[in-house]
Amino acid sequence: MRFLCLHGMGTSGAIFSAQTSAFRSKLDPQKYTFDFVDAPHESGPAWGIEAFFPPPNYTFWQSIDPGNIAEAHQWLFSHIDQQREPYDAVLCFSQGCAVVSSLILHHNNEHPEQPLPFKAAVFICGGVPLRFFPAWACPFRLLPGK
Repeated sequence: MRFLCLHGMGTSGAIFSAQTSAFRSKLDPQKYTFDFVDAPHESGPAWGIEAFFPPPNYTFWQSIDPGNIAEAHQWLFSHIDQQREPYDAVLCFSQGCAVVSSLILHHNNEHPEQPLPFKAAVFICGGVPLRFFPAWACPFRLLPGK
């Protein structure tokens, strides 16, 4: 099973590899492979990360608005398309989860007839950025005065 691994904001593929090494060491490397990539934009380090890992650090977007989220989706599809072998799944952390979860929602809304380029996703500490949701799709509403 081949995994694409997407790190959190202000870290890197190398950092995510180190952070997941304990559980990955329990898996048969003949059956499970992990491709750790760096996000497309350099950034400052995540809080406290510089005490343990040297730069460089990366982020998937520079600001959280629909245009930057769409660019992250395009970057991810481009990376996947350039691979010789397909990915079976994505393993993601924090901002990596935001990229993948918003990509899944957008893809299923815009292209429901087309399959996703992976069969499974593993999310660690992440979710969809709320600005991604159009007003009609927001899963909750704040009541006036509450």
